[in-house]
Amino acid sequence: MPTAFVVVSNHSTVASDYVIHIAFGSKDDPTDTGAGVATVSNIAPGQILSPSQRVSWGHDDLPGGFTCKATQVDRHAH
Repeated sequence: MPTAFVVVSNHSTVASDYVIHIAFGSKDDPTDTGAGVATVSNIAPGQILSPSQRVSWGHDDLPGGFTCKATQVDRHAH
């Protein structure tokens, strides 16, 4: 199952929650895509969680391997 491990860094001056959207694609077939979401709560200012979240795409296997990238990051300050 394609899995991405997400590192979260809070570079702000207040504790924050994050929602990170991850897009998965096949190296052999770019039309074979899916998405996953990681959520992390109450990250302190300057804190780095590495890797903090595991995001999997519910696909048994992708031929030739897969790619993944963050497509959107939402930060909600406390």
